[in-house]
Amino acid sequence: MTRPSHWILISLAAFATVVSATGSWRRVFTSPKVDHWVNQRGTHARRAVELGRPVELFGAVFDRVGKPLAGAEVRTLAGDARGRTDADGRFAISVTGRCSHELVVESEGPFTPAAGVAVPGQPLFVVLEDAAPWHVPPATTPERSLLVGEGYLKDDAGDAVAFGQVAVRETGTTVIADQFGRFRIPLPTAGEVTLVASDADGRVARSAPFKASRRSGLVPVDDLVVGPGATVAGLVRDESGQLVDGAIVVAADGEVRRIAVTGRSGKFFLDGLCQEHEYALTVLPHHGKLGSALSIVAHGHIDRDLFLSQADDRRFHVVRADGTGVADAHVVVSYSGSAAYGRADGDGWVSIPDVVPADLASDAMGIVFDVRDAETTPLEVVSVADGTITVKG
Repeated sequence: MTRPSHWILISLAAFATVVSATGSWRRVFTSPKVDHWVNQRGTHARRAVELGRPVELFGAVFDRVGKPLAGAEVRTLAGDARGRTDADGRFAISVTGRCSHELVVESEGPFTPAAGVAVPGQPLFVVLEDAAPWHVPPATTPERSLLVGEGYLKDDAGDAVAFGQVAVRETGTTVIADQFGRFRIPLPTAGEVTLVASDADGRVARSAPFKASRRSGLVPVDDLVVGPGATVAGLVRDESGQLVDGAIVVAADGEVRRIAVTGRSGKFFLDGLCQEHEYALTVLPHHGKLGSALSIVAHGHIDRDLFLSQADDRRFHVVRADGTGVADAHVVVSYSGSAAYGRADGDGWVSIPDVVPADLASDAMGIVFDVRDAETTPLEVVSVADGTITVKG
């Protein structure tokens, strides 16, 4: 009997892994190209955390229709580490510690800078929206939390869950527990806080909302006990029904996210969801196409399919109540988390490319309009119908 070639062995080893923003890795036939990059970076980062060595934060940057952005600058909010994306929009920067880091992403051109929370071992995917003249850049000075919660991550037998992840639902701040399951996590000083935890097996824990008794210092929090989590799986297709390879699917609960990447089969799989809690399930823009979004309540295992469709160029006429055009008006059109910007001409006509899926039936369906005059003073939108945006005044 002959031995299989080394190429066959390599191909078998490349069967996929989907990385989740708060935990485990599952084999779901993802693209070898995506799998190799995500798996290699993630494995290296997790081992570095366990050994107490510097760790790489990694991910990719796209424009609002999912095209990779090369040369974008990615830096920590503290400014102590930075890098640039490659031709595929990917980045990797080295940091120390087992806590998440807030990253600031900027790119030349008409893009709004963005911030995101990067967790050691999981990729961060950032979509840069169109820049409007009034956009507010991300903060350049990190806000250091003086309130820190301390607790333990355990299983139902009372044993420590080593190197599990604990996140703050309201901020996305994430830490990795030590080998004894002990964690310390920065907490917001105002409002209620909910902690969400997961381990490498997809088990989860979620605290009841609580409010710290003080505004600074170290405060104890109840132990987090992991139990079975919910899962969601499905397919991502384009408008022609074709399965989509390399689409990024996100399940968000507040600022805590689980992430999966589809493979050639178009399949995605997300585990580590908290039972009976609501998630926003979204497929990010992908190679010029916009993604669908829906709301799910996680329970056991559920199947949901998502779709990508070609974006539609839209031409709008910005007018006042008397029908006169608003010259040089600024218009931002937002749909499903994506924002497109355009500037009207002297008669109030503005064309905004790639703004919503082409099959969207109504101008008002899920679309938000931010309209401002030539001096960027906000204008109240009275109605939107048949491509006409009527503003007050």
